[in-house]
This record gives sequence, structure tokens and C-alpha cells, in this order.
Amino acid sequence: MTKQSSNFPFHRLQPQFAEISLLGLLNQSNLELAFKKVSENNGVAGLDGVTIAQFAQRLPQELQKLQYEITNGRYKAQPCKVVEIPKANQKFRRLAIPCIRDRVVQTMLSQALMPFFEPHFERCSYGYRPGRSYIQAVQQICRFRDQGFAVVFDADIEQYFDGIPQDYLLAQLADYLPDPALLGLIERSLQQMQWHKNQLVYGKSRGIGVPQGSPLSPVLANLYLDPLDEALLSGDYKPVRFADDFIVMCQNQKSAAYALALTREVLDQLKLCFNADKTRVTDFEHGFVFLGHYFIEQWVEPIKKLATQQLEYHAFAPLPEAEPATTAAQAAALLGNESLTEQGDDSSQQEPERPLLSFMQREIQDLLQPEDWPAASAQQSDSRLVSKLRCLYVSRQGAVLHKVAGKIEVRSGDKVLSRQPLAQLDCILCYGAVHLTRAVLHYAMKTALNVVFMSRYGGYYGQLQSSNCYTPELLQRCLELHQQPLPLAAELVRAKLLNQLTVLRRLARYRQKEGEGFARLLLQLTDLTQKASQAKDINQLRGYEGQFAKVYFAVLKSLISPEWNFTQRNRRPPKDPVNLMLSVGYALLFNHQLAFLHHRQLPVNLGYLHQGYHNQPALALDLMEPFRAPVVDATVLQLIFSGVLTPVSFSYQQQECVMDKTAWQLLVGALEAKLQKQVQYRALNVSTDYRRVMDLQTALLKQHLLNPEQAFKAFRVR
Repeated sequence: MTKQSSNFPFHRLQPQFAEISLLGLLNQSNLELAFKKVSENNGVAGLDGVTIAQFAQRLPQELQKLQYEITNGRYKAQPCKVVEIPKANQKFRRLAIPCIRDRVVQTMLSQALMPFFEPHFERCSYGYRPGRSYIQAVQQICRFRDQGFAVVFDADIEQYFDGIPQDYLLAQLADYLPDPALLGLIERSLQQMQWHKNQLVYGKSRGIGVPQGSPLSPVLANLYLDPLDEALLSGDYKPVRFADDFIVMCQNQKSAAYALALTREVLDQLKLCFNADKTRVTDFEHGFVFLGHYFIEQWVEPIKKLATQQLEYHAFAPLPEAEPATTAAQAAALLGNESLTEQGDDSSQQEPERPLLSFMQREIQDLLQPEDWPAASAQQSDSRLVSKLRCLYVSRQGAVLHKVAGKIEVRSGDKVLSRQPLAQLDCILCYGAVHLTRAVLHYAMKTALNVVFMSRYGGYYGQLQSSNCYTPELLQRCLELHQQPLPLAAELVRAKLLNQLTVLRRLARYRQKEGEGFARLLLQLTDLTQKASQAKDINQLRGYEGQFAKVYFAVLKSLISPEWNFTQRNRRPPKDPVNLMLSVGYALLFNHQLAFLHHRQLPVNLGYLHQGYHNQPALALDLMEPFRAPVVDATVLQLIFSGVLTPVSFSYQQQECVMDKTAWQLLVGALEAKLQKQVQYRALNVSTDYRRVMDLQTALLKQHLLNPEQAFKAFRVR
């Protein structure tokens, strides 16, 4: 739009326009087409009580009357009727609905203005436009993300429709529409519909606001924000807008800050402002909600779909497509055995006597093999096979798992919910009343397929597994170190605390909470981390860990809105939504770690940090510690701060907090996405997903137990 507008410096007009006038629009044919559109929408009656059916009974007379009144300047729009539409978050959207006769007039104008303005609207706008949809907007976001625009300025305009100044809007219209009669009709309609019996019907005040139930609102709303689209597209930004809902995708934080400043400048000129509580800079790692979709990492899921699903997910978690960054040769050089790359991967060959480091070398080499490993491997218990832990989750109550032609079938009644090849499964997680046939049970026991049984809400019951045999040497070393637990326990605690600090620092950066008080708390946590690394015995180590936890969760409390009722960490039963989500996440993490321990044939009850937990798999509790914060805590906080979950998804039953189906689906889906995130295990210089890192940490511990000269380094997140 090249002609400069005096009122809006970012707004440009095309030099050539077709004429559009009220006289050219106003005829019986256009009015009939407009009524047909109104009738198809099947809306409610307006303030005068006249329904579509009643209007249709006198259609010729009513349309002639409208044409006469408008032509002779006697037409007067009636006040709108206020209707409150319930939203998914238990709030209401307030709509101002015109009467049927006014709807016909405004539909006639809209049907003329939409094709008139359409060629001049920008490519980043997807709402209320022919041939465009929110699905296309979601797809465009994914394309921009894959192009490297991973930082997101997530904006929200304060009461957009109610805040549009009518005089500024009409000034914009005047740039396009030279016909004063047409402009006057729109202006008078906006004014006359807004006031009824000395009360404001819509808008912030008289002369401010556009009725959100009017057929004219979509085109007027798009027109008014067109200067913003043009300003953002003029820079190196990727805006995506659907009506008043928009994000700006950038390549880095600095660019996002400039985009925010530019957006604020344009909104100031448009006499609009941000909703400060809902406007932020985030990224795909932390997640955000836009157009009813939850975006996190490479995962995109429609929230409405999750809300309408039964509690039945069978979220098969595939391996990431990206290959790990470390090559087999690099891994061999790192671990001190240059002959690694010359070894074949034929698992049928007789294993020679191996040097001290060959255990971990082979695990990394297996990790870096192509994905098309043979199906027969799934029937072997050879420790060479890296556990990929592809999980089948089943929570449809009453579902039955069958073994059919080499696949697991999940059935509910006569309906097959899912089919997954057994060769690609390492774990089945059953929530609540889920049943397994004898064939599935036999297969699981013969092939060491891990089957975990949990309550409907994630409480751990137990698991099915084949017999686990430990070598005498391994068991002896486990018992020896069990008597001297401090070195291993200190390494795990230090990794846990450092990872918690990293999560807090990231959170502070994205929530813009870095201040003097917050810095003091981080300094206190850093001091406790140093003290923990110098602990003299296991009890002192646990004491420092407990002090750290108290401060850590106090920091989280200060960052989380009071509406979540989070005051401190508690476990059984969880008393608030945050504790419930943490407990569910920790339970899932625990079960993953437990499966790896069984796969690596380590005695799960001989822990180091959690000594004395004789009735629990203490070693699983030990090894999951470094992953609590980066996997579970970070995911829960992402769901909270991105607005994906709100407290309305939770309720209380007998002093216990419970979550609804939607929250359950979103939480588990987000945890799955996090577990598939690529991270680096610096101790082994391997880049892979969190699941494999958990498995490699378990394998590294086993190597350390068999050979103390090989140091054990717990996972630390960057």
C-alpha cells in the first residue's frame, strides 16, 4: 500500500482502487444475498425480539423498507443485544448482537468490503479471510520454527474489540472509501448500536469499541491491525496473526526485544495497549499456546482435541529422527580404544575378553547404529542392545491388550484403538483398569518386555518382568559401595542441585524475574551446592540437599501465581495442582529409570543416596535425581507459565487434588515431548534424547561398579 497515510506512518495504500459506493451497493439483489447469509448463520434474535423466521415472513417488505430508509437518510440501527458465550476456561466471551434488520445491512457491507480489502491485507494475517484458516497459521508457525525462528514474542492486546477508537478506525476507512454516504452509514451504525437506555452496550466508552457480534467486525478488525502487520513485515520478523491474536517469531532474544518495542510503538499510535499479564517473550523450549494449540519443542497438539478425547491415550513415543552428533570414531577416541570403529556389529559373534572400557564403548556404538535394527533383537536379552524405551501408554479404562501377528493390539470392546509392532516396544505403561491377555503376559516374561502397572492417576503399583540375574562380581561390588555410599551419592546430589539451579536461571531469564532478591536466593542455593559437594558423610549430604530443596521450592512459590495454591512441596496426597503434576511426572520418570535398571541387570534395591529404602527400588530413586528438574520441573513450569494448563483443570476430593482428562493428557504429552528432546551428555560427549541419556547414565554406573577406575559422572544439563 504505497500512498502514505497521514495518520498512520506504517500504513500504505495502493495507488489504484476500484470505486465502491453506497449507491452502487444498495439494491434488492444485494440485500437478498445478505439476508441469505444471515439466515444460513441461524443466529438468535436481537434486542427487538424479531427472529430470522419472522423476518423472512415479510422479507420483500422488510428489504424494501431498509433500502428506502438508507436511501433517504432515515435508517437508524438499533442497540445491540448482549450475549455471553461460555469459553473453555469457564469464563465468558461477551458478544454484542445486532438485530436481524441491522445484521442484513452490515452483512451487505461486509460482503462488499471483504473482497475489496482482501488483496491489500498482508500474508501474515489468517483470521476471517477467504481461503485462510487457523490450521494454515499453525503450519506456518512450524515452518518458521524449522527455519530457525525459535524465539517467540507472544502478544495479547488488552480488550481489542472493545478498545478500537471509532474515529481512528473511520479515518483508516476514509483512506480507502471516498464515499461519504458509505462512511456515514458505518459511523452512525457503530454509534447507534452502542448505547441503550443510557447504558453502554459494548466498548470501553462511547465512541470506543466495535461490536464483536457484528458481521462488520471481522473486516474492520483486520483493517485496523493492518498497519501493525506492515510494520512487522518490514523488519526481519515472522508475524503470524489471527484477528487480534498474534505472535512474532524471531531468531534471537535481541530481535524479539526489538519486535516488542516496534509493536508497542504501533499500538500506541492505534490507541491500543498490551495486556501486560499475557504478553511475554518465550521460545519453543519453554512452550506456548496459540490458536488452541500447544507448541513445545517439535511437538504441536490441539488442546481442543485433547479435551474431547477419552482417557485412552496410547502415545507411542518414536525415536527422534536426528542422528546423534558424536560419531563412533569420536566415541572410541574419547574412551581410549581406537579399535572400536573396526569392530563389527554382529551380535552373533563370540565376545572376546574385553578391556576395561569396552562396555561403555559398545553401548555408545550401539547407540549410534542405524534405526533399522532387526526385529529379532527385541527377543534377546543381550545387554548390547541399547534400551530405546519406546513406550506404549494405555489408560482407556477397561481396555484389553492382545498379541496378534507380532503386534500389540489395544482394544476397547469391538474397537481397535492402537496397533504397535512388538519389535519396537521396550515398555508398556498401564494406567488403572487395563487388562493383558495370557499371550501378552507370556511374551513379556520371555522377552523382558517391561510392563508397568500404575493407578489411573500415575501412582506406581508394580511391574512385570522376567527373572534378573546378577553376576557375583557385580553384586559384590554393589554391596561394597553400599557400605561406602558417599562418593556416588555426592555425585548424584551435586548433579541434581546444579540442574535445579540451571532450571531456575532459565526460568528467571524468561520470566524477567532477575532482581536483587532473586539473585540472593540463587547465591544461597549456589553456596548450598558447594557445601553439599564437601559433605563429610551421607547424613550431612542429605541435610544440605534438604536445605536446598526448601529454598528451591520457595523460589518456585514466589514465581507461581497464588491461584495455584502452591505453598511448599508435599507428596502424599498432593494438596495442590503443582504438587500433583510434580508427583505424576516423578512417577513416570521413576518408572523409566526402573526399566533401565532391569534392562542393565542392576540390583534395584541397593541405593547409595536413598539407603534405608528397603521396600523401594532405591537405586532408581538415586539415578533419577539429576533428571527431576530438567525433565519434570521444567515441563510443569512450562505448562503453567505458557497458560496451557490453568487451575480450573483441577479439583479437590477429600483433601486430595485431582486433575481432569485434558490436564492429564497435556501433562503426559508434554513430558513425552521433553523426553524426546536432544541434549548432550558431556561425560560421554554424546548428543541424544533424555531417555537414552538416562540409559547411558545407568550403563556408566554399571561400568564404574565393574571397574572403579572408570569414573561415574552423573548427567548435568547445560
